[in-house]
Amino acid sequence: MNRNLLAIMLLTVSTLTVNVLASCNNKVKKSYNVGIDVQTQFENDKVQIYIDDEKILDKQLTTNDVLGVCLPDGVVHKEVKEGKRKLKVVVNGSATEVEKFTLTEDVYIGVRYDRSKGEISYIFQKEKFMYD
Repeated sequence: MNRNLLAIMLLTVSTLTVNVLASCNNKVKKSYNVGIDVQTQFENDKVQIYIDDEKILDKQLTTNDVLGVCLPDGVVHKEVKEGKRKLKVVVNGSATEVEKFTLTEDVYIGVRYDRSKGEISYIFQKEKFMYD
């Protein structure tokens, strides 16, 4: 009977040890700033921006041609957990562009719209955009 009790105790300790070690591998995900600037060629356009299917912007926007950005409503900052992310921009309910990226640090994204082609493009950079 002592042998059985010892075997049960060893199995229990082993199971607990494996669970503790497994939980140590689960990192707490960091959050980073995602800055999105709606930039050139917008003219009273309905712009919707999503990160991982969460709507973070839904506004009518017009580019300030002197600065090259839709101020103040076209600049959005959001804290987002690290990992694989999806950015989706919809302009006027028809032009849509989806970009997948991996977030490992703060990132700043410029959104541009080519009115003549109805195409959306992105610029990714590590520093905030500067406007004169």
